[in-house]
Amino acid sequence: MNQLNIYELKSLFIEHKKWIDSLGKEGKKLDLDDIDLSLNSIEGELYEQASITGCLFDNRKIKDVSFYLSNLCSSSFGGCDLEEVDFTKADLSYAIFSNAVLKNVNMNKCDCIETNFRNSKLSGVKFTGALLDTVDLRNAILQDVDLSYSSFEAVLVRGISLKNVVGFESIPGISIDVGDESDSQILQGNDAIKWLKDNME
Repeated sequence: MNQLNIYELKSLFIEHKKWIDSLGKEGKKLDLDDIDLSLNSIEGELYEQASITGCLFDNRKIKDVSFYLSNLCSSSFGGCDLEEVDFTKADLSYAIFSNAVLKNVNMNKCDCIETNFRNSKLSGVKFTGALLDTVDLRNAILQDVDLSYSSFEAVLVRGISLKNVVGFESIPGISIDVGDESDSQILQGNDAIKWLKDNME
């Protein structure tokens, strides 16, 4: 995995801000692939509408940063402490949030195909209208989470802890896997909703 120094990153953020402010007429869109971004917290980080694929943010504390409309496919936020972060309409497919803490994070209308939230803690997270198919929520803790109007198919939920999670009834199609890695057990529709509510604290 490649690394960029602070001065290189600052320069890229400046050009990306110009690109956003000018609606693409000036500057240059941020386009990062396979870059280690876990070491530095840089003032003025700007990832909105950027392409940040296969990048590493692991174990960072990230607060009040916008990833709006960004492409974060296969990037990793493992062990991160995320607060007031905006992922609205971002593509988080195949991204990793295992062992992370997400507090008051906005994931409305995100694409989360095979996104890994295993062993993570999510509180005050909004997934309204998100695509959450084949997401891994095993042993995750969800509190005050909104799943309204999301797609929730083939979601792995063994060991999940739920408290004040809303929106199950508005999900158009729902199926969950309550089994373990060697024994898949799929529940669909009302059976899935009942299982989730029965496991609500």
